[in-house]
Amino acid sequence: MKLFLKKSIGLITSFCLLISITACGAQKPDEAVKGFFNALSKNDIKTAATFLKGSNKKLTYSNENQKKIVDKLLPKIQYKIISSTVSGDTAKVKVNITAPDLVKITSKMATDLLPTIMATAMSGNVDEKKEEQLIDDYYIKSISAKNVTMTSNEVNLNLVKDANKKTWLIKSNDDLINAITGNLSKAINTLSQETSGSSQKEKTDPKLYQIGQQATYGRASITVEKVTKSNGNDIEKPKDGMEYVIVSIKEKNSGTDKNISYGQEDFKMQNSKGQISDATIVSVDKDTELQDGELVPGGEVSGSLVFEEPKNDTGLVFMFVDDNTALLKFQIK
Repeated sequence: MKLFLKKSIGLITSFCLLISITACGAQKPDEAVKGFFNALSKNDIKTAATFLKGSNKKLTYSNENQKKIVDKLLPKIQYKIISSTVSGDTAKVKVNITAPDLVKITSKMATDLLPTIMATAMSGNVDEKKEEQLIDDYYIKSISAKNVTMTSNEVNLNLVKDANKKTWLIKSNDDLINAITGNLSKAINTLSQETSGSSQKEKTDPKLYQIGQQATYGRASITVEKVTKSNGNDIEKPKDGMEYVIVSIKEKNSGTDKNISYGQEDFKMQNSKGQISDATIVSVDKDTELQDGELVPGGEVSGSLVFEEPKNDTGLVFMFVDDNTALLKFQIK
């Protein structure tokens, strides 16, 4: 059932993550944030994408219901800018984002639909299309309700100036996606717990791999090939006491039947203080930066990711993640 949830609402996040549009941005950080959310409220994903530091994939829907879910969700999103600070070519805008509470919707859906789905499974007459339709219909009806429960999150949005140094672009991250989709990752975890109750130890405590070792989870085989450090260049430098850690990886689709996606959002870094961060977009690895795309069975890709971490930190752990859960871990020395 968790699989059906991901099929039903997974593309709610893709308008932020899977974009192939040339970014336009805005003259001020606040204007970029306002332009982004105002476009979302009009279901204008194409315009919203122009305010994001985009990637290379396209937004597509595998069925009409997925589009309906997105169309019902976006106009209900509300936002309020709390504060804004600018430092050179970077800026931070704190925003309070309110959206339909998918955790509550998901929990109620599991209660309402699970008996029907389990009875069908026990009878041996499993029809995945009907199950998927039930879940899609439930989300569409729940999000459309006038009295739908809402949830609010405060998010710090990081913005950067574009290559021409004229306009500001929002860097998409997990917190933004989670807030816009009403705590999507929590919703997926809620459904998993409701339906399986299985132990998560395998996911939350994986083996610690070394540089040069290949590690595999599902169809994805990851190798950290090398790690270098940088104090930046004339254009961009890390904050005082910090350095850029450049991780060069190779990813291979070790499966035989399906494509897999890849991109920087699949990786995070944890430092010795237990702080977990996303990759940062800087120019120090512009020639090797890992892009977004898909791999056919047997296909592979190489690229680099940059993290801003404390200088000489010997406790760095590079992670391959899904829904903020570390699936594979690599010791970075």
